[in-house]
Amino acid sequence: MKTKRISLFEDFQEQYIKENEVLESVYADWKNNLDFNLKSLFEYFLNEETEDEEGYTSGEKAALARDFQILTKPQMAAIYLRALGIAEEDDQGKYIVMIPDLDNFGDYAENRAFEITVPALADALGLDSYGTVSRTTNKFVNLITGEGETPSESIYPKILKYFEEFSRQNPTSLASLAGQAIQDTSYTKNRDKAAETLTKSAAKAKQRKEDEIKLGESVFSLVKSLKQSPVFSDPKKAQRAAIMRIARDSGMDPAKVDLALQKFLASKDIIRYYEK
Repeated sequence: MKTKRISLFEDFQEQYIKENEVLESVYADWKNNLDFNLKSLFEYFLNEETEDEEGYTSGEKAALARDFQILTKPQMAAIYLRALGIAEEDDQGKYIVMIPDLDNFGDYAENRAFEITVPALADALGLDSYGTVSRTTNKFVNLITGEGETPSESIYPKILKYFEEFSRQNPTSLASLAGQAIQDTSYTKNRDKAAETLTKSAAKAKQRKEDEIKLGESVFSLVKSLKQSPVFSDPKKAQRAAIMRIARDSGMDPAKVDLALQKFLASKDIIRYYEK
């Protein structure tokens, strides 16, 4: 006579086999009806996540390298003044407003604080890449605040040399020196590049949102198909099974599959579907 424990185990095993058979059958039909390649979509999301953290293209990296090599003393002085304002009062315009003619590249806020974008400052200084302004500013800020070199910001000898020199001078004299680097306002390379990047980023974000919704809608359709079977009548159980099966097949993180599903449900105002 079978013991109760053995009987329970056999019942569980039988239930598991039945659920797996249903899942594999429904999943196969679902996958055949997809209008996109699941693994290709996963690779797209993966590539999005593993892009260079700075977001620079090879051409932009080359421009950064050139700028770091040829930054002149007046250009360095301007960037140092920007960093000094940020380090002291988190106000990038505090000292650079004193640079002659720089106001042609920026504007004044209602409180009369001087505002200038990073691309505009890069244009004002005649740089090839506005990333140079950001990166060099970070290095100077770290030196001014005493943080020094960090894993993300190396301190080059040239930066250290100018920091030691500039820290002994007053902002007024540095602003006069920086004025020697100011270009004509017709130089718009960095502002044009920033506008182009913003447009591309907006289009990319829109495409990503659409792809996430597409994935979420597909997950939802699999959940609904599974629910038609008595063994997956519980919506939450069907959801878990669908997410884990898609993740196993595509290599995608289950949490990201679930996130895509939740975004789809929210977009259709059916977020309470699994509370039924």
